[in-house]
Amino acid sequence: MRNFKVLESFRFIGAILVAIGHFLWRFGPTDKISISFILVVDFFFVLSAFLITLKQTDLTIETDNYLKKLFTGRLVRLLLPYIVLALFYNVFLFKIFYNRRVNLFEYFISLSLIQILGVNLGGAFNDVNVLGVSWALGLELYVGTIFFPIVFHLKKKYSGILSFICIMIFIISIGVLRQFSPDFFNIHYWRYTEIPFGIFRIIISYSIGTLCAILYKKIEKFQFNKYKFLIFNIFEVFSLIMLVKIYGSINYNRQNDFIFPIIIGLIITIFSYEIGFISKILRKVSKLGKLGYSIYLIHPFFIQIFKYKGLSNIYFYLGIVVLVSFLFYYFIEKRIIDLKYYLLSKAYI
Repeated sequence: MRNFKVLESFRFIGAILVAIGHFLWRFGPTDKISISFILVVDFFFVLSAFLITLKQTDLTIETDNYLKKLFTGRLVRLLLPYIVLALFYNVFLFKIFYNRRVNLFEYFISLSLIQILGVNLGGAFNDVNVLGVSWALGLELYVGTIFFPIVFHLKKKYSGILSFICIMIFIISIGVLRQFSPDFFNIHYWRYTEIPFGIFRIIISYSIGTLCAILYKKIEKFQFNKYKFLIFNIFEVFSLIMLVKIYGSINYNRQNDFIFPIIIGLIITIFSYEIGFISKILRKVSKLGKLGYSIYLIHPFFIQIFKYKGLSNIYFYLGIVVLVSFLFYYFIEKRIIDLKYYLLSKAYI
């Protein structure tokens, strides 16, 4: 599968927006940031489903083998960088700054990411785990390990009904959130009966990402005429204007949370072809996308440091977050990625 350079650039931009949003939400002024920044996580969810579905090209392997490879890859890629940082954060912040001990059960819940599945520590969890963004990692790891093998099996055996099933998942999950969510999409550990709302949130985005991957393959077969550059320029400009118009306002309509996965899915699909002039610009900074996951993991640590030290300069904050993320990626995360591919290359996996 080809490298989607524009989508890699979006990954970097998304991580920066999350880092800025959390910083301003913590230090202010809150009238400078829209709560819509929380929806960037749903962009990551849709993008993940889009790319993983497109990667499902070898339908000759058995579903259980696909499951083993998927889980191994995601376990190493998502969990190991998180564990490295979470251990450091907990020791550094709680032993040095707060002089507080954390028991082994708290560590286990924190490091295994199972809190999003309904196992939690009440208020203690937020004290233990400065990686407040970890709820999304737990969803990606555990829900993704169930969702994508099902998609793979349907593509392999019942490809004709995959789109219908994704549409039904979307409709049912959106219905649950619209009816019962206490705060639109800004929900993580709150529960509907015994199911965390976060699970509904991610399968909404996963279903849209899968549908967009199917749409991408269909459009890819279409023979565009000589006006394709003009057509994609219009699509790219219009889609970004629409995104900013709907979600850029401080007081945007929160009901629009529910259509965000659809809008961002269409934007991902449009920009995946990399034809318009905006795509040409974004392609030039695609290497920064490698830092996206590191920025996502590292920025909460510096928010805690700035809070402890009484600092509030956002430019200094962003500079140090990007610098440390760069170092973490090249010295640690990159080696973890190499380990993932080494394990996946072994015959017994």
